[in-house]
Amino acid sequence: MRRLEAENLALRREIGGPDSYDCKVLAATQLGDGGVLRERTEGPEAAVVGSSFVVNKDTGRIAGGVGNNATFESHTVVHTPPDNPFYVVSITHGPNKNIDFLSIRDWAQGPKKPFLLVESGSVYTGTCEQ
Repeated sequence: MRRLEAENLALRREIGGPDSYDCKVLAATQLGDGGVLRERTEGPEAAVVGSSFVVNKDTGRIAGGVGNNATFESHTVVHTPPDNPFYVVSITHGPNKNIDFLSIRDWAQGPKKPFLLVESGSVYTGTCEQ
């Protein structure tokens, strides 16, 4: 566990900087069988509420607890200023093919920019700051 935490810290330092966002998770939900999002108050999704992650605006690499895609094989960044959000789409390759999606409202007023992260049926929201 300590080795993983040390690797994560090293990735956060590598990815962070003036072209990065530091994001904090404020809520976690999961898609239920009936097609409705349910707030998670326990389990692995709920455990990340209050945690943070870093995302690089140029590369789309994310390091931190939730959304950690720093080692994924491909990332796509879509940013069409001035009125559209900053998007990161990560595609994992290998036996588990997932598409994770992060949207940050880069254009929102104030220092805190709302984000939406969809990761394997879980949805996280919170704020990011540069």
